Amino acid sequence: LNKMKLTLVLLLAFVIAFCHSELLLEKNHHLSHVYNLYKDEVKNEYVYELKPEMDVRDRIKLIESRREDHIPLEERKEFFLKKDPKNDAGEGGFQMIPSFKTAVRPGMVDVEFTTNCYSYNATITIDSNRNPNAVLTITSGNKKGFECIDELLIADQEHLYFMTVTKNGDHQLTFQNIGELELTDLAVNGMNIFLFQDGIKGTIVDIIDTLGLFYGNWTDEIGLEFVKDYMNITYEPRNEGYIQLPFSDLRSGDYLATQRFDGSEVMIQYGTGATSGHSTIVVELNNTLHVCESTGKNTPDYWPAPYGIICHEYNEWMQLAQNANYMVTVMRLNDELRAKWDNAKVEEFIYKELGNNYGFWNFLFGWIDAGQGNMPYPLSTEFFAVLASLLDRINPEMADRFYLQALSHRLGNTCNTMDCIWETLYKTGMSFDQLINIPENDKWLYSNNGLFLQRSMVCLLIN
Repeated sequence: LNKMKLTLVLLLAFVIAFCHSELLLEKNHHLSHVYNLYKDEVKNEYVYELKPEMDVRDRIKLIESRREDHIPLEERKEFFLKKDPKNDAGEGGFQMIPSFKTAVRPGMVDVEFTTNCYSYNATITIDSNRNPNAVLTITSGNKKGFECIDELLIADQEHLYFMTVTKNGDHQLTFQNIGELELTDLAVNGMNIFLFQDGIKGTIVDIIDTLGLFYGNWTDEIGLEFVKDYMNITYEPRNEGYIQLPFSDLRSGDYLATQRFDGSEVMIQYGTGATSGHSTIVVELNNTLHVCESTGKNTPDYWPAPYGIICHEYNEWMQLAQNANYMVTVMRLNDELRAKWDNAKVEEFIYKELGNNYGFWNFLFGWIDAGQGNMPYPLSTEFFAVLASLLDRINPEMADRFYLQALSHRLGNTCNTMDCIWETLYKTGMSFDQLINIPENDKWLYSNNGLFLQRSMVCLLIN
């Protein structure tokens, strides 16, 4: 097995899985879908309660009393872990992401961690000669079974190694000619130890399964099963079909949350912990209701060009949404926000932003903006930090597009490399987790080949 090739495959799979925003869509969804989300304590599941016997206008009013559209992280993690990786190898999207076990810093003695196969102690020492070397020693013991094998990933911001543990004993890695920045990183963040939950062979299958979310024969049934198994959300069937809401039932400022159970939207739902995959907003332009949104090119092309920030007249958008098999939830502004809504300013903003690109530059921060508190398990802050540094070296353009500008904004500087980001963090004493916890500022501008863009359109309009 060529481990370098595996590294690149793992990186590619992760980037595709966590950076794709608008991809495949399947069929057989109903359009307008108004519901209450509640937890069935008997079944221990989140359930959408539908009211098909009610008038459309009365059903829309339910939205004002619906529960929070977000499933707590610990419950998402709990239901993910029910699919025990050791007993379910190779059957889990996103299970190729190694789970964080511990970080070892110089001066720490016998750092302990355990897996299903072994108990471990780890230490790291620095040979402070003219060209410093670091030696990581991992001692495994208490092997649980004859066939027990652990596949570990050892990584900091500069190095990435694989270690296969097949027996009790000492296992060493030597990192040679460590530079000043890496020495600081080891002192602050330590050497990270991750576990491939399904082993190397199972991880390769997991990668294929995850890529299948976007390029495979994805069905609605698979999507519904995924959100039930991994997020504890159950969608109840309904028989109403397409509902054409009249103009009189919508006002400028109403939020339309769309959902489909294709790979990309399920990925977004899983990553954010929400129950929708795309955001649009109703805006009155030139005395006519429009639906405005930010879109990207999809495979297959279920949504027509042009892409980016676009607006369609309401009836036209409804037809496009029906053709795309969208499920749409109508959420009205509350009275307080409705009173603050200034449609003239909104219209001015929309015309200024039309044609700008989809907001890839801060897309990931809907997933990681609460640090470890909102990471889609098994992704961790530690692995995201390692991946961010690795991707910056392999594909600086992609790193700039998906997170470097956003991180730089949070630091208040103009860093265009992860080394610059780390140097700034070390000088300020801020941790990487604290950095990504800084909220997005809707006034931040992002550059796309010299074109400055303004992001977070729906949130900005409501603010």
